[in-house]
Amino acid sequence: MNYFIHMKQKGYKTMNPKQETWKTRNTIRKKGVEALKKQYVKAEFMNYHYYKECWSQLHKKIQERKENYEARLNDPLKSCTAISVSAHSNTHTPWQIEKTSEIIQFQERLQLYEQQLANIDMWLSVLSQTQQEAVIAYIIERQCSQLEQAAHQLSRSAEAIQKAADRAIIKIVRLFL
Repeated sequence: MNYFIHMKQKGYKTMNPKQETWKTRNTIRKKGVEALKKQYVKAEFMNYHYYKECWSQLHKKIQERKENYEARLNDPLKSCTAISVSAHSNTHTPWQIEKTSEIIQFQERLQLYEQQLANIDMWLSVLSQTQQEAVIAYIIERQCSQLEQAAHQLSRSAEAIQKAADRAIIKIVRLFL
């Protein structure tokens, strides 16, 4: 019997006799999207320390820039003006505009890292204690390597840690993505 006729009799709409059915293609696509979402969640967990370090560095840069700005603003020799600041409080010199713009750019980037860290913290908050421990010990701290060490640290089997981490990722995908 011809494949095309056989598929028609079963109720499948086919794209052509040599290709998969629409239902099969849709199922494959859904599984692919689901896998990408899981991969994204795992990658975000793995980037947790990176985000934290970037946030810390940007926070330090902002503080330094603000301190330098204030010092330069209050030091007439560095500000290159002999006119008092109070006399021209509505006008800003080019260096003030540049430094303020730089600080604002750093603050915007800082907010992005804060949001990413807040998302990860929110994800962790919906997990069970077992899942949290598995995600932190295995995915965040060990970057999905050294499963045996994570299992030893938590006094559980490697299989239990792997299952808890996988279930945690599935739960996050279902709840948030």
